[in-house]
Amino acid sequence: MTIFLCGVFSIAIGLWTSLVGLMICAVLYGFNVASIGVVVFEVNAILAGSELSAIGIGYSLLFSGVGWLLGPPAAGEESSF
Repeated sequence: MTIFLCGVFSIAIGLWTSLVGLMICAVLYGFNVASIGVVVFEVNAILAGSELSAIGIGYSLLFSGVGWLLGPPAAGEESSF
């Protein structure tokens, strides 16, 4: 649900015309982005258990890092660095 709301607010930011609405949308987007980290830790604790939660978080960070590295080239986005 959190990631879905981030997508909704990302689209709404581009469509909003007033400054107040844009600020409200940006704040709601920020709260949802901040809660993604909490959701990752909670889901890992539930799936891996308390004894293996550190290993689960490590694997989660590993796979998200691979996605961050391979996602932009796979999508065709050029780097401006």
